[in-house]
Amino acid sequence: MVAAIGSILLALCALPEAIRSFKLKRCDIGWGMLNMWLWGEICLVVFALQTKQYVLLINYGANILFLAIMIFYKLFPRVSSKNDIM
Repeated sequence: MVAAIGSILLALCALPEAIRSFKLKRCDIGWGMLNMWLWGEICLVVFALQTKQYVLLINYGANILFLAIMIFYKLFPRVSSKNDIM
């Protein structure tokens, strides 16, 4: 039970920041963090495929999806105006 809870939490750990990026239309996480996180996830996808641990792909896939949202808003941030409210 503890492992299942931990796995779900790790799969969803990027969700709050992806939601924040979507709402603000920008991502405030640095490029170093985003790149290392993305390449780490890609390497783990390769590992899961090579070792046939397909259940791990759910976690890695969720993180890659949330990372894609953050990277999109890092690349294409909305220009803020004086009337924007956080």
